[in-house]
Amino acid sequence: MIKQYSKEWYDIRKNYIGASDAPIILRKSPWRTREELLYEKAGLISPQKENTYMRRGKEMEDKALAAFEQEHKLALMIPKVFFHKTIPYIMASIDGVDLMEEVFVEIKCPGKADHAQTLKGKIPEKYIPQVQHQIEVVGTEKAYYFSYTQENFSTVIVYRDEDYIKNLLEEEARFWEELQELKRKSVAC
Repeated sequence: MIKQYSKEWYDIRKNYIGASDAPIILRKSPWRTREELLYEKAGLISPQKENTYMRRGKEMEDKALAAFEQEHKLALMIPKVFFHKTIPYIMASIDGVDLMEEVFVEIKCPGKADHAQTLKGKIPEKYIPQVQHQIEVVGTEKAYYFSYTQENFSTVIVYRDEDYIKNLLEEEARFWEELQELKRKSVAC
């Protein structure tokens, strides 16, 4: 099993379209542009550096997963990398999945505004592409989106949206083609 945040995991992410790339590709990410991701995956710019918020989220993931398991009476493996069954360049890292691979969770340890949306039963729009991408790659009909802070937590069940996924896969295919073309051009130079 590939260990999350290991060198092998980072290497895999460079050569595939992952779930966290989906919001960037659909231009829903407030943190990165599609062009930055394209140039990063082509090896033309350095990867995004870990910031305080990313580090905080990684540090809290184990506690968040334990809280999710206790709240939902589930035992999950952590984490797991899945590869799309028919599209060779698509993968997803899952924060927690059950042994039968029928239930999985996407954990966020967000800021106040994003957490407040989850407390109202809504997943923040910037995370919808990520979770729909995961649903497609894992092959489930739903996912759990779990928002965790040290004060409280909230779960939103996200259901498969075939139209959304169709559009997402089209955009990811377009991005993949642009990436291959950019790689060809950079090698030719």
